[in-house]
Amino acid sequence: MKGKSVRVVLLLVGIILCTGPAWAFLVASSGMAHAFQGAGAPPDLDWEWEVVALVAAAGWIALPLGLAIVIWAILRLAGVRKKWGVLVGAVAPIALGGAVLLSPVGPLLVGITGLLAEQNSGPFDQAQFAAIVEQVEAIGIQPGESFELRLDDITNPKSLRTVKPNEFFDRGNGAGDVWAARAADGSLTVVIETRDLGHAGEYGFAYTGTSPPTPITDWGATDLPGPLNRVDKKINDHWWAVENPLMD
Repeated sequence: MKGKSVRVVLLLVGIILCTGPAWAFLVASSGMAHAFQGAGAPPDLDWEWEVVALVAAAGWIALPLGLAIVIWAILRLAGVRKKWGVLVGAVAPIALGGAVLLSPVGPLLVGITGLLAEQNSGPFDQAQFAAIVEQVEAIGIQPGESFELRLDDITNPKSLRTVKPNEFFDRGNGAGDVWAARAADGSLTVVIETRDLGHAGEYGFAYTGTSPPTPITDWGATDLPGPLNRVDKKINDHWWAVENPLMD
């Protein structure tokens, strides 16, 4: 009876693990992260983008593991000998996983998971972004003025320039866009776009001189210049990860 109870428990554990792709999707799409990081969210519930990607990968790994446990538990409950239960439980998920990945659905699943894992601002290099802010300062923006700028090479702060009249960047090519504004009290705010995933959103970092971004809508938009005006998370007293979650 004890052995049967253990197999039933393992069966339930396997079923839970089989739901891995579902919670991987939720976490990688930052649904949980955004629920914790809206306006006024506690800072101790901060989510690093590396953790989000790791959880997404773990969710897909959990699926074949869960299948193996489920198959083994069912076979053992049905009275199949232990060695055959282990063999079938190990081979069947591998075969099923391989069939899915080799089918037309495989690249789609891999692509979607990869895209969801990229829905963030990317690595934060304060030295690089601080150098960009210095180049913006050199423009001499006056109180009350705002500028739309462009980095031809986002890794080279000296490539910063003003956007030409009627210059337009197609969706997906926004990385390198910079928006800057100086408040009446002289404080400078700079937003730097680091990733443009098209319909999957735009992401970057914002620098604020004296005060944090102020929410101006119920859905999280702030007074930051430009379209990347929703704060994803606080990095330090002057830097913020920001986004424009288009998804349209």
